[in-house]
Amino acid sequence: MSNLQSLISATRPLADVLVDKLRRNRSPLSKLRALRRDDDDGSSQPQLPLDDDDDDDRGEGGDDTSESMVSIRPDEAAAAVLLGRALDQHREALASMLDGGAVVIEIPDTGLVAPTIAVFRHGVFGNSWSLLAGDGLQATDAKPTKSRTAILFTGTGGKAKYNDEVSWALQMRCPVIGVAADVEDNLPGDLLRIADHRLALPALDVEAVASVIEAVTGRRPAALDPKVAHRLTVRDLMLTVRSDFGAQRAMERVNRLVGRMPPAADRGPLLSELHGLGPAQTWGLNLVDDLREYRAGRLPFSEIDKGILLAGPPGTGKTTWARALARQAGVHFIATSYSDWQSHQDGHLGTVTKSIRKTFEEAAKNAPAIIFIDEIDTLPARGSGNKHDDWWTAILNTLLEQLDGFEKRDGVVVIAACNNPANLDPALIRSGRLDRQIRIELPDVPALIGIMRFHLGADLADLDLRAAAVAAYGATGADVERWVRGVRRRARIRKSPMIASDLLAEIRDGRPDLPGPVRRRVGYHEGGARNHRAGPTPWRTSKLVDQR
Repeated sequence: MSNLQSLISATRPLADVLVDKLRRNRSPLSKLRALRRDDDDGSSQPQLPLDDDDDDDRGEGGDDTSESMVSIRPDEAAAAVLLGRALDQHREALASMLDGGAVVIEIPDTGLVAPTIAVFRHGVFGNSWSLLAGDGLQATDAKPTKSRTAILFTGTGGKAKYNDEVSWALQMRCPVIGVAADVEDNLPGDLLRIADHRLALPALDVEAVASVIEAVTGRRPAALDPKVAHRLTVRDLMLTVRSDFGAQRAMERVNRLVGRMPPAADRGPLLSELHGLGPAQTWGLNLVDDLREYRAGRLPFSEIDKGILLAGPPGTGKTTWARALARQAGVHFIATSYSDWQSHQDGHLGTVTKSIRKTFEEAAKNAPAIIFIDEIDTLPARGSGNKHDDWWTAILNTLLEQLDGFEKRDGVVVIAACNNPANLDPALIRSGRLDRQIRIELPDVPALIGIMRFHLGADLADLDLRAAAVAAYGATGADVERWVRGVRRRARIRKSPMIASDLLAEIRDGRPDLPGPVRRRVGYHEGGARNHRAGPTPWRTSKLVDQR
């Protein structure tokens, strides 16, 4: 059984299988060298061995004992782990290689080019295969070649170059592989056009980093902070992880290195720290668990909600919720909107649709990832009579194409937010797209207390916030954030500590306190809500706002 066949039929996660195959080969990382021709008649088929080992392929199993296995480099281990994850979701790509097809692999880090080639050489194809550099082919090579030969294009020259070489490679009837970061700009255009499969390797995350440390040191490390793992690069792993250090010392070096990096730009709360989100928080925390299982290879992405619509009044924290969800999950986050797409370059229709596609391409390259599309109700439904209906139809069709995807959206969750879902095109919210709708309502009194405490931090730590929350009833989380800023401003101007009366003054903004009957109604409402969470409530928030 060949390497490719053993990978297709493997029952273990392919990341583990590829790491084992790298160990068994014991070969140092080799670089892809340029093709050289003999100086005779030029008729011989050029070959590009990546090492001098001519052992036969081995299956998924093997007789190697642990004593015979050697450590592998962190960058090789990272390439094996990330490539294994991607191929686990696309084993049909392996079958395509076996049949002489073309496959494009987009990597998240240019430092992974050479290690990914090594994984193909020693893990995917095996030592008995010949790997040829695509940019060194000549027209005379465009003929069927012997079996166990593969052609690699590695992102040199850009999409305008080496299209002839791609056509010659395909005529050789052997696997043609493209490996590059930003494949649209770096691989031959014809290879992108003809590729049977296009895979995007995920970015490093906590599970991948732990697997790399285990592959190199032989031991699984203790718990690693997702925020730390998400900031690491392949070069960082080469600086911090060595087989003789062991897992614990590698972890210490990783944490020390990240501690010396510039602080992350996107700071803020985790989803578990937020209040007043109701079903949205429950769904989000469940998604965090699902993504953790997906990254570990224990849950297929087909079992995860791929798209939801988040609805609710303005200021209820829809954007804050999405960012906090991404932080909690430790995944790549892209916040966008129609206005972002429209402001791209000259704003013509072609560049707007290209910007939409680039958003999804970036997410796929960094999967698992979350795309947050704000104010999606800016896009009017098709056929709504808008005088620019042709424009909006083209925009919506492009977005629908990306939500469905000619390729699967493995690892990419799309969250769209709006105030009024009734304005949306029905095709956006059908099954398979934004097929689940979750509302974030105005916060109740307990939620307002939690929101106030979060924004106040250690300030007014001993203050019972219930009176302030009752006064704020009917407000949004954005209102609370504004009030707390006002309280701090009052204290700065006065040059004294914050006081409770400042908070109430900001909330009331010169209005008198709620009348006694209204406060009693709020009290009854909150008491009933605690005892009858599932029952209806007879008071509307707007009435209370009107009487403040």
